[in-house]
Formats: sequence, structure tokens, C-alpha cells
Amino acid sequence: MPVTPPQQVFRSTVQNATGPIDNTSTTTAASVITTKVQFPALTTGIRKFQPQATATATATIPSAPATFSGVGWRMDADISTEKVATYASTNWSCTIGLQQDSGTNLQGTVTVIAFLDGAEVGRGTSSGATLNGTTTVSFGVTIAIPSVVQSSTSNPRLQFEVYFTATGLNTNAVSSTNISLVLNVTSTVTPGQLSVAYVRTASETPTATDSASRTNSTTRTASESTGQTDTATRVFTGSRRTSDSHGTSDAATRQPAYARISAETLSAMAETAARAQTDFRRAVDSEAIPVDSPSRVVTTTRTSSETTGITDVAQKTITYGRTTREYFAPADPPVTVPDRAIRGYVRNSDGTIFYGGATVYLVRDSDGYICGVQTSSVFDGSYVFLRDHTDTATYHVEGYATVGGIAEQDTTERGLVPT
Repeated sequence: MPVTPPQQVFRSTVQNATGPIDNTSTTTAASVITTKVQFPALTTGIRKFQPQATATATATIPSAPATFSGVGWRMDADISTEKVATYASTNWSCTIGLQQDSGTNLQGTVTVIAFLDGAEVGRGTSSGATLNGTTTVSFGVTIAIPSVVQSSTSNPRLQFEVYFTATGLNTNAVSSTNISLVLNVTSTVTPGQLSVAYVRTASETPTATDSASRTNSTTRTASESTGQTDTATRVFTGSRRTSDSHGTSDAATRQPAYARISAETLSAMAETAARAQTDFRRAVDSEAIPVDSPSRVVTTTRTSSETTGITDVAQKTITYGRTTREYFAPADPPVTVPDRAIRGYVRNSDGTIFYGGATVYLVRDSDGYICGVQTSSVFDGSYVFLRDHTDTATYHVEGYATVGGIAEQDTTERGLVPT
């Protein structure tokens, strides 16, 4: 019986975020505008942008489905280590920034064709706009993905070709005009979600790295938190306190000292403790009257023939000191200068903004401490967590919402740094 392999919605940093369209021959986008197309005076037509070159020849936009010519742009990183495929009936967004090198107006449209491993996955053409001198004009292009296209190999790449069609005459009758493609963040593309199928044959054996590359992290519910009431975080040292002393039975060891006459002979059993007692005596003994109060110490002077009896030991008490040390889990430091922040938007699985007001948590990576919680904006789906300018921690954001009676949740990548 045939088995349908499981599919997973693939979300990489490159796919979810809007990034620059970079040159196919270098991983660094040129900061100087060197990619241009040229139109002679009073002419129209189509030109294809070539990286770091000035194109003067008239071009033709190929019919769909086209094959990548090798002259164009690509995303700067691999999409995945697995074979991926597009979703049918979806749209990708793209922005192309153009500027003219003179003050002569020139009208036109921009066409962008997207490829996956050299095979076309979709295309789109912008609305008409007028270039006017060195002011950068943004052409918004919606790339329609009509069908499912799967990459031919692992480590696939997305590629793009860009065409400009002049629909209005260059009215400068003296000289030609150049149109520059503005690189870096001015020309961007936001691909939609891709799917990846993990297909294994009967003879394959999963390696240890397969499990490491797909880690399932279970996010905590809203009611969970690591509070300072956790008893496991306290360490108790059971030494005695200063107020501890011998029990009430010690009172039985209190014995009165009776006055003795000079002829009295004490017990021959002398004190053998390590402590030595020195007696200072006068010619005439003066005996103190014994008092049973525990707050008084009775000192008795004795004649030269007296020795220290063994019962003196019972009058010595030992007081033990007790020390208690408590350890608490570190809390969130106060935000005194909030000039940095962790900010973003809550989106649906198809990449659109979620306007339902999700509950968003800011979680510190080092110990899982929840440093903030808020509800995302119902107007634009945004959230902002202010952080102190001395904050050196990294974070990740967890979001929770209920859509159609179903609880949904998601989390960002770890390692977010306040900026």
C-alpha cells in the first residue's frame, strides 16, 4: 500500500524575513549603483538588468515556464538541506528600487521572474510608475506561484531575473538616459512558505544527526513560570542559631556551693580537663553566699589546701551559632534607561498579520525566566518589549492565541538581542 510522506512547513530566517536580492557571483550586495540599463533618446523597449553592468541591448521577456539564464540575482543563503517545493496558488512579495541619472521623466514597469534551482516557479509585473531624476522610485511586484515546483537537489537556491519595460518615451532628444537598479535593502523579496518532504527508502537508516537537526521544543503554557517560591532553589545549612543552648534538663546540673571551714578536705579527684584554673587567695577566706539564679555567676575563694572539684565542669555551657543561607533565582533587572527593545509582529502560518491580539511572552534564553508579557496590537499585530541599555542577555519570544476555538502557539528563534 503506498504511503504519503509527511510534509512540514519550512520556516528559515531567509524565507520569513525580507532580505536583499544579491548578485549571483558574490555574497555581498554592491553599495555603489553599478547595475544599469540604457535607453537612447526618444526610444522605448525592454531591457534586462545584468549584475554590475550597463545593458544597452533590447531584451525579450521569456515565456513561462522559463529556465534561469544565470544572469540575475539569488537569495544569499541556501533554503534548506532538504529538497523543498512551493505551494500552489500563493503569492510572494517583491520591491525593486530604480532611479534615473538625469531629470528627464521616463515611464515604465518592472517584471520579476522567480526560479527554484533554475526552474521557474512564478512571475509578476508591477504597475506603471514614472522615474524622475536621482530620486529612488519603488516598484511593488506580486510574484504569483501558480503550481507546485520541487527542487532538483538538496541545498536549493532561489534565483531572480529583473526586466524593465519603458512605456513612455525618453523626451531627452540630446542624449540617452541610464536607469540604475538600487541594491541592498532598497530591492527586496519576501518568498512565501515552502514545504519539505522527508522521504526515506526501506534501506535507509536514520543517522544520529537526523534527530539533532529536527528538535521539538515544547513551549510552556501561560500559567507556568519559575517563581522565587521554588523550594528547590534554596540551600539550607543546618548549623545552630546563636540563641540555642542546652535544654531544660541542664538546670539539674546547677548545684549550690557551700562555705567551707579551713580544715575541710575536698575530694581527691581533681579536674582533668584541658582548662587550668588559677586561684587567687587572701590570708583570710571569704566565702560567697550561693545564689540559684541562672543569671549570676558565683565565685568562691578557697584556701591553699583546696582543689577544684569535678562538679565545676557542670557549670560550663557551650552555645552553638546557627547560620542560614538562602539562594534565590535571579529576577529581571530593572529597566532604568529603556533605549533598547525586542520588537516584532505576530503572523499567521501563511505569513499574514494576526490581528486577534495574541498573548506574547519575552523569555530569557539563559534560564527560561519570563521577563515580560503583553497582548499584540489588534491594529497591526506588533509587540514591543523595552530593555535597559546595559542589558547583555539574549531572548526568544513565545506567542499564544485561540483561533476558531483552537489553541495555537509558536516561538521565535533563540538568541534575540535587544537593539
